[in-house]
Amino acid sequence: MNIVEIIVASILFIVDRVIKHHVIHAKNIYRFFSWFSIKGATNTGLAFSIFDNKITIYVVAIAFLVFFSWMLLILHKKQYIFGSYLILFGGASNLFDRLYYSGVVDYIQCTCFSKALPVFNVADIMIVCGVSFAIFSLMSQNKYQKKLNK
Repeated sequence: MNIVEIIVASILFIVDRVIKHHVIHAKNIYRFFSWFSIKGATNTGLAFSIFDNKITIYVVAIAFLVFFSWMLLILHKKQYIFGSYLILFGGASNLFDRLYYSGVVDYIQCTCFSKALPVFNVADIMIVCGVSFAIFSLMSQNKYQKKLNK
């Protein structure tokens, strides 16, 4: 177990929580570029607000993330662990929002070609990166195993 991976995931978790707290209480919009701003929004659905207010879908999605992360940790492969920490810490931050605020607090707003993209947060980025790291690691390991078997 690499303590640096836990520290990085913990710092990202804390950054997400601090920004969410500020966004909830300040209610300001911060525009950094014409295409990037920080503004609060509550997402009562899943990613991109799909399945709005469907508690069964939340339970299934959270159970899947926890099971996926647990399986990666069970494998004890070093390359999977950082992705698992990102998934677990990002999921924990969004789960806290879901339980405490009845919806996930999103705050990163990007615009592409004058079209506003769905609002998201650092925890969402952690989950996507964690899953991506895990998938990439699995694909890399499979390629390595095939080369060894030749």
